[in-house]
Amino acid sequence: MSPRTFATVGLSLIAVTLVTAAVLMCYRPRGGRPDLEVPIVSRRDRAQSSPPTRPPARDVYSPPVRVVVTPQPARSVKLSIDGPYEVRPIGSSRVLARGSRLDAVEVVATSSGFQWGKTSLAVARVEIHPERSPSIWVDDHQYRGSLRLFRKTDGRLNAVNVVPLEEYVASVVDGEMPAAFPEEARKTQAILARTYALFRTAEAAGHPEFDVYSTTRSQKYLGFQYRTDDGRRLAGESASSRKATSDTAGIVCTADGRVFSTYYCAACGGATIDGDRVFSDAAPVIRGVTCRHCDASDFYRWTTRSTKANASESLRNYFKSKGERFDKLSSIARLAGADEGPSHPFEVKDGRVTRMVAAVDLRRMMPPSTLPSPFFDVRSEGDALVFSGRGHGHGVGVCQWGARGLALKGADCYQILRHYYPGVGFVAVAPPATKSP
Repeated sequence: MSPRTFATVGLSLIAVTLVTAAVLMCYRPRGGRPDLEVPIVSRRDRAQSSPPTRPPARDVYSPPVRVVVTPQPARSVKLSIDGPYEVRPIGSSRVLARGSRLDAVEVVATSSGFQWGKTSLAVARVEIHPERSPSIWVDDHQYRGSLRLFRKTDGRLNAVNVVPLEEYVASVVDGEMPAAFPEEARKTQAILARTYALFRTAEAAGHPEFDVYSTTRSQKYLGFQYRTDDGRRLAGESASSRKATSDTAGIVCTADGRVFSTYYCAACGGATIDGDRVFSDAAPVIRGVTCRHCDASDFYRWTTRSTKANASESLRNYFKSKGERFDKLSSIARLAGADEGPSHPFEVKDGRVTRMVAAVDLRRMMPPSTLPSPFFDVRSEGDALVFSGRGHGHGVGVCQWGARGLALKGADCYQILRHYYPGVGFVAVAPPATKSP
């Protein structure tokens, strides 16, 4: 069936004029976050179920995304630039410094600004604009776009890559999904990444520095390329990820006409769960569904082991942080009756007291490889604990290995998204309309 045409919806993170196909409504996610201005599609659009027609390449809306590439404020970063560049205060055309290229130097925050090599800048917020892109290297990652540096009051600094949305998406597709996955699964990932970024950019509109993290705290973003510890250069994006991005250019998911936070996990192990069981801002379309399509994943079913001594130490530190005492673990058991999931309680005893701890908290306190998901059971074998579980990740939203399985069975990216987000809609985002003079 050929897709029917959707009206192209203009998205502005601040305002949209009446001549666009959208009007702004305020959406207050559960959890008390600020109102977000997001698009509401017209009634005619909402009644249709086919994917939108992509806008011409020249009309694809690719606003800048501010990606913090220092997950924590750093004492310094290593910086190099492969070509001509200018340094300006953020939001200003005034040139503070320029060069034909910059060999690797250490950038540090000073009492008044920044210092690298012989360059000293008495400005707390600067942006490096390269003549060509990609040119900028930060700590062995090369990025498209420009780079902002923010001096923190504690003498540290943040580095923020400002990159067009579509170029950001192309890197996230490779960062979040294996290149060997089918094309329709990769296109699914592109739509997920684009929608998530637009939602978070709107949410962070008042943040003075950045919109998203470069880590899986938001989405894994490796930039254009990166160097490994042994000096090899690996691609952060590829022809395949760029194709998945261009084939879905501008297309985003909507719930009741609003963009939403498109949560996804690596493998659900047979079933996803309702989004609001984990995330307070989960849209209504993120509901638990049956999924038998991720059975090729190594994490569809898994078994891991830990010593009771290590578990005791983890539990001791966990309860200490809560102002409670816990000694040597004597037994642990999953309580029957409660729904399986992140909040499922486990009873832990140390021979003196009995306490309860949720599955998600057990997962957080143990080494990452011990509990790949919060869906597990446990048994004792002598001095060891044996965990058996399913899935990899939080189990909310699109299952990436499930998307692979569905794609191999012939599903396209829109069918995949509808499976995991029942009732989801799609719009093609275009540049905001401009007022006539």
